[in-house]
Amino acid sequence: MTSSDRQALRLLSAPAPGLKTLYFGSGLNVLPTLPLFGGEAKLSTLKLYGSCVPWDSPAILGLRSLVLVGLQWQQFIPSANELLHILKESPSLVHLELQSIILKGGPISPGLQHISLPHLRHMSLQYLRPQDLLKIVPNIEVPLQATYRVEVNDGRGEFTDQLTEALRPRVALINSSSRPSHLDIHWASGAYDYALGALQVVAPSAAWLGQFLMNGLDSARRNLPTTVVAHDIPAFAFETSLSPLPRFFPSIVEVRIHPPAGDFNETIEYLSRFPSPDKPVPFPKVTTLVLVSNENMSSVTMLALRLDVSGGSVPLEKLVLQGGYLNQGALDRVRRWIPSVELVDTEIR
Repeated sequence: MTSSDRQALRLLSAPAPGLKTLYFGSGLNVLPTLPLFGGEAKLSTLKLYGSCVPWDSPAILGLRSLVLVGLQWQQFIPSANELLHILKESPSLVHLELQSIILKGGPISPGLQHISLPHLRHMSLQYLRPQDLLKIVPNIEVPLQATYRVEVNDGRGEFTDQLTEALRPRVALINSSSRPSHLDIHWASGAYDYALGALQVVAPSAAWLGQFLMNGLDSARRNLPTTVVAHDIPAFAFETSLSPLPRFFPSIVEVRIHPPAGDFNETIEYLSRFPSPDKPVPFPKVTTLVLVSNENMSSVTMLALRLDVSGGSVPLEKLVLQGGYLNQGALDRVRRWIPSVELVDTEIR
């Protein structure tokens, strides 16, 4: 133990009745027997990055914000029961973030099931083992309006059924609301981040996500998403991120695409491959396509030509170009082949 660690431990054991925020990012692990702040502090914010504290300390009950990142030291990590106890004793919790932590095993105590967090506005569960997600998700109740982000690291599909069942109430709650159903897809470092309402799921694939969402919807299939919004998805990833979705969501009639910077032409080239004998249209019922970019959009004529050659097999009725620029000749050709073309902040050069 370094001198700075010893100094930190002395500070942590000293009485601090007015202390409200504790942030540690040094990798310091405090022994469970240490009386945190002499038992006098009542924290409202606890942020630990690679550090652990006594999980049964009264000082960390009644929190409004809890962030735990990188807790993997077996000797000091909390058990699922200890974490759920903290949540149960923090009914005014507003922010919960758990990332790259491991929980000790053991069955969940009966008194720690179905914990209500009525004031929660943001919850993020990232890089947790599926078996740890299954200890947390089914046992906390989160308001509909709260941002609910879950990253699923289940590439081999071992826990798909259990995770689907655990998240089913959340999907059903969103589906029963009157909110417009937009399915947003983000691409980040090779992962697909899908958002349906306030539910965000980082899924191994579109097929996994589609099956997961459909399993959570009621038999009436009400409020199915009608719009897909694709953010920063490179053209080569469309096949796995978008193509499987119509099988689960035949309701999709509008696709909005925000290509990554410098990828507009590649995106148009990809979309222009459809239809062909071996490539059916990814979204056969789409009537509106929105393309958002700051680049030259003149290559959109390739897509318009393909639609004209398709002989009406693609029911596109409206094309919206937002941002960027194109030349007048390209715009005239597009308008010849697509019934309605709308420009939003797009320059004619």
